[in-house]
Amino acid sequence: MLYNGATIYDHFEQVIEKYLGERMKTDEELCKTVWSSLANVEWYYVKYRDKLLRCAYSFRGAGSLISKIIDKGNYMDWYCSGHVATVNDEFRLIMKKEGFIADDVGLICGEPGCLKPATCGYLTKDGGYLSTCSEHQE
Repeated sequence: MLYNGATIYDHFEQVIEKYLGERMKTDEELCKTVWSSLANVEWYYVKYRDKLLRCAYSFRGAGSLISKIIDKGNYMDWYCSGHVATVNDEFRLIMKKEGFIADDVGLICGEPGCLKPATCGYLTKDGGYLSTCSEHQE
């Protein structure tokens, strides 16, 4: 919780709506840019020294947020509408100004010694999930 019962997601979404909401309602390319800046990117709220708060959106979650902001359509209208995990400079600056930092490197293979991008994964014996590259898929 941040304040007045708001979650970090509420705050994150309010920032996007405040700075970009009106433009997004008439600019499809901007909506695609926002989707790219959200999909598979982890955003961290760094204004608190004692805790790190995280926001992350899947492909569907990013599309749903755009539909909510523009009050039209659904997640499928924006699903895969841009380049995944490609944070636009304007979006990055807006979010930084409001205390959010992006980790847009993407998932890295969880196998020891491997630094390749994770492209798949599997459930582990202990019930967890391990993201791996194609060479280490089970």
